[in-house]
Amino acid sequence: KRSVNLYTCAIRPAAIYGPGEERHFPRIISIAKMGLVFFRVGDSSVKTDWVYVDNLVLALILASMGLLDDIPGRKGSPIAAGQALFHF
Repeated sequence: KRSVNLYTCAIRPAAIYGPGEERHFPRIISIAKMGLVFFRVGDSSVKTDWVYVDNLVLALILASMGLLDDIPGRKGSPIAAGQALFHF
């Protein structure tokens, strides 16, 4: 009897930049043109990283490949960087 597994992965990029990005950078440029170089969006204790769109696509592809059942040598459930990652 073959067991059926549903592996999942959540990737939540906060800020994406690259070709065609029309949301963040135009606002940043207009604020800089007004002389307001320093600005803050949201709670200052929250840390946010930007990700380049090509790197995000690669991360999505690699994550989807890691969820496959037919990876040679895999035993058990998929894990992130050698360990399960739970970030809430």
